[in-house]
Amino acid sequence: MIIIGERLNSSRKSVLEALQSRDAEFVCGQARKQEEAGAAYIDLNAAALLDGEIGGLRWAIPLLQSESNVPLSIDTPNPRAMEAALKIHKGRALLNSVTGEKSSLDALLPIICEFKPQVIALCLEEKAIFVFQG
Repeated sequence: MIIIGERLNSSRKSVLEALQSRDAEFVCGQARKQEEAGAAYIDLNAAALLDGEIGGLRWAIPLLQSESNVPLSIDTPNPRAMEAALKIHKGRALLNSVTGEKSSLDALLPIICEFKPQVIALCLEEKAIFVFQG
């Protein structure tokens, strides 16, 4: 089992405020707590910043990679933000939450092919949830 720390999600008010104000102490503290609790990856989601998502990722990724020994999981449905994040990410990134929706795949697959990150693919598409039986 792989444990991914999900506390650096901008849907949480405290994280959104920290990303907006560039509060490095808070962001690094959250990553450190998750690392100490056994997280194998630290998930970073800045989507609630809306138009500021790319800037938030460009600020937080180098900060977290310099302060943490745990690799990052980049979590965004935004292809432009994903590409910007992968361009500055050191090493092989993990992408969290790619769906089977055609529009999402059409936008993200070229970026995935270019940067070759690991990918967590959700079993979702426009009309159904995929069910795999072994």
